[in-house]
Amino acid sequence: MPRPRNPANEAGRAAQERYKAKLDATGGATTDAVDAAISAALALFRHEAETRGQSKNLERIEGIERMAASILVSRGGKPNPVLRAVHLRTRRLDVEELQRLANQPLDDGRPGPSSDLYNMTRP
Repeated sequence: MPRPRNPANEAGRAAQERYKAKLDATGGATTDAVDAAISAALALFRHEAETRGQSKNLERIEGIERMAASILVSRGGKPNPVLRAVHLRTRRLDVEELQRLANQPLDDGRPGPSSDLYNMTRP
């Protein structure tokens, strides 16, 4: 639900509207959408690592999750609710749909992401 207009912040609101209009016109993405896509990609990577029994990749993913949680805690969050929220974003039930979406080419002349990403085994 949008917040009610505040006359004291009219310049900021207008700037935000221009920013969103520019994103719409250029096909860009808001930071919220980018954040959601990155967490979905991490969830897919976690699922693939779990499915393939890649313990090293699971350790890497857990490290990334803990980094995200630490950032949120440093901004005032409480550890347990923050970790739960991070885990909810990286353990999703729609991984089959994510796999389909994540492997589509970007129309930038390069092929779509390859499953080679999931085969990372370097220490």
